Amino acid sequence: MTLPMSKRLSIQSHPHILPPAWPRPGGAADGGEPAFDWAALVPRIVHPARVAIIEALFYIDQPLSATELRDLFDEPECYYLSIVSYHLGKLVGYGALDETGSRQVRGATEKYYFFLSSSNEKVAA
Repeated sequence: MTLPMSKRLSIQSHPHILPPAWPRPGGAADGGEPAFDWAALVPRIVHPARVAIIEALFYIDQPLSATELRDLFDEPECYYLSIVSYHLGKLVGYGALDETGSRQVRGATEKYYFFLSSSNEKVAA
């Protein structure tokens, strides 16, 4: 299933070949310290829960709550609700997702999340 460009996440995928480092005093361009190793850093900062959340939202193609996302995962016991909620909050903070709605469930508020469109407007379900 291919999503239209307006519904795709606006974060570029990791390039196969890293761009050259910008020249900086004492840096690799000057023969100083070695170039920054992005290939070693990225796998350590990109959390599997965030990848799973993004893939699930792409696949379902509608706003989902943290509970619904957790239930979609193959091994929900590995992704506690608190972990999913935390990473949803981080993705909202990064501007990748937005809260699209909420509803009351047994005294708590269940929030729904989905991708922002390219014009930074909420994408309707």
